[in-house]
Amino acid sequence: MTIEQIADIMEAPKNLKTGENMPNRYLFHTLNLDSVDLIARVMEVLPAKAFQELNADADFEIINVPLPISSLPKGEVEVKLSEEIEGEIKNLLPLINADGTNKEYPYVFMGENGDILSKMHKMEVGEDESCAYDWDWIENEIATNENLTDIALFHTHPKEISTPHKTLYNKYPMELKKVGVEADGLNLSVSDIYANMYLDYLALKYCREVKTHSLVLMHNGKLIDFSTSDGIKLESETILNKENELEI
Repeated sequence: MTIEQIADIMEAPKNLKTGENMPNRYLFHTLNLDSVDLIARVMEVLPAKAFQELNADADFEIINVPLPISSLPKGEVEVKLSEEIEGEIKNLLPLINADGTNKEYPYVFMGENGDILSKMHKMEVGEDESCAYDWDWIENEIATNENLTDIALFHTHPKEISTPHKTLYNKYPMELKKVGVEADGLNLSVSDIYANMYLDYLALKYCREVKTHSLVLMHNGKLIDFSTSDGIKLESETILNKENELEI
């Protein structure tokens, strides 16, 4: 794909297949140049015809683009979780590796008064492998919880066990491997970035000095913590070891 085609997708006002308005302009006008460049480097190896922003017959949108964890700039902030939340994460790992329960399980984790992430709110699990956050609930929590100092989106990236999904990686594996993308479930996606940026926006909307970030549990046991307030940044990366304990 050419830089001009990538720019057209990044600026696309509508999805040609559905006619829906696209938030692409907000994403790329808000992210810093390093983050935009990271997404563009992945998109360069893909054909423009694959994207609905340019081709009404295409299967994918820019939100489906996978981003390799290894290419993200590293932060130095260790995520701190309560025993209850850590236990919930441990319980999810076998589920996302088992056929029939290998889905995206969404939660919101919260910390109050500068404390660790100690409260959790479970969202509804989608009927397929994707998940959706209850944004009305999240916005109300940010707007009304005066003790809130830390809020994190959380979801799982399950292992594909049965029929592979229609994904960019499954369709263009050789191309994406060249830019460091791993198998499905082991990367972030542009949709993950969109979601966290909306969380950032809600904190700004209500003038809240609240830490906003996202956690993703991958099916290989990695727990990724990333933020988008200063570009896409990998804040920390921990893993469930053989003793089922989280370690850096």
